[in-house]
Amino acid sequence: MSCHDKPFSCDQCDKQFSHQKNHEAQKKSFKCSICEKTYSKMHLLKRHESVHTGIRPFVCDACGKGFTTKSILQEHQSIHTGEKPFTCSTCGKSFRTSAHLFSHKRVHSDERPFRCPDCSKTFKLKRALVQHRIVHTGEKSFICQMCGIGFGLKNNLQRHLRVHTGEKPFRCKECGEEFSGTWAFKTHMLVHGAKKPFMCDLCGKTFFYNSKLLEHQQLMHLDQKRTQSHTNSLKVHEQTHSEENKFICCTCGKCFHRKCTFVYHMRRHSEERLNSCSKSHYCTFTICKTPGTDVKQ
Repeated sequence: MSCHDKPFSCDQCDKQFSHQKNHEAQKKSFKCSICEKTYSKMHLLKRHESVHTGIRPFVCDACGKGFTTKSILQEHQSIHTGEKPFTCSTCGKSFRTSAHLFSHKRVHSDERPFRCPDCSKTFKLKRALVQHRIVHTGEKSFICQMCGIGFGLKNNLQRHLRVHTGEKPFRCKECGEEFSGTWAFKTHMLVHGAKKPFMCDLCGKTFFYNSKLLEHQQLMHLDQKRTQSHTNSLKVHEQTHSEENKFICCTCGKCFHRKCTFVYHMRRHSEERLNSCSKSHYCTFTICKTPGTDVKQ
């Protein structure tokens, strides 16, 4: 068999692979003696068992929070340092972990490997599928031990627990103020000149998250988006025959035909204040036009 042959298909998403792992019998041979949950590797079982024992030997020096493994502690510590060493080569967005970057990259592709077994709807991210499945099950398996409120997702429970503990892991580097959630933290950063990076191309409203932008467009501009989708392909194609470069990066001089590609590129220069570009006073935080043209924010 050639190294390029991929005769094996995933029964969930039809993705092709060159090798089939035929050890199904041993796939999950490590069983928890308390809840009988099974795992494919011993270290995964050991990590799980700490859920029952409550042992968290790895403690954060900054806030005193304990963790079951050293790797989870290191991931947590980046919350305090603000370090995001993993950067997307497509849009320049940075992440605290390589796993988060890997998941994010699917945003730029058509790959949707996670399929709902109940309705066959597909998702780019596993967490999106997990969140979606609650629609079918109604399950709220994550229960707050302090007040009894149930949550469908572990992250929502962890966020809720800060109400009881008073934990505020998000600290502003500019003024030292601390926040319990990312939304309050990002809203505060607007005071220090931060920008909302996702802009609606139909009305100009800006958002902290791409998901909120998409939600806004579905709610407010659905008919406009439908009309736009029929004309965009032709416009993009026609631009390939034009020598005009509508969007010019005033930081490095690179030119772009499409606004969305330009915006992704500009985020690579996010360390700089995009609205105070040293090369051209025609630059705004979203687009940089050639001299003599109007600039729209």
